[in-house]
Amino acid sequence: GLGAQSLITDVVSGFFILFENTYLVGDVIEAAGAKGVVEGIEFRTTKIRDGDGRLHIVRNGDVKQVVNYSKEYAMAIFGRVSRGKPNACSLANSPAMVAHSFSFQEGRSS
Repeated sequence: GLGAQSLITDVVSGFFILFENTYLVGDVIEAAGAKGVVEGIEFRTTKIRDGDGRLHIVRNGDVKQVVNYSKEYAMAIFGRVSRGKPNACSLANSPAMVAHSFSFQEGRSS
């Protein structure tokens, strides 16, 4: 009945959390009202240790939205463009810009 349905929801959600690497053990996340370091991920539950040392055991079916503070994101600023403004680009999306930016000399873009 209803208990089996929530168990299935928890297990399916846990599978997707593990399969999609939404978060990993050691990541700092915010999910289902808890914020802290992930100590364990199981098929039914996720264990999150908050800053006060409390262990939150969250049902994976209750995890609707996750903020992962440990996922990588980088911006780089290289040299100057001809108008004298810094040249910013996302490293993940602009390898050509990165290569171009390394070729500048004395504050001028080539």
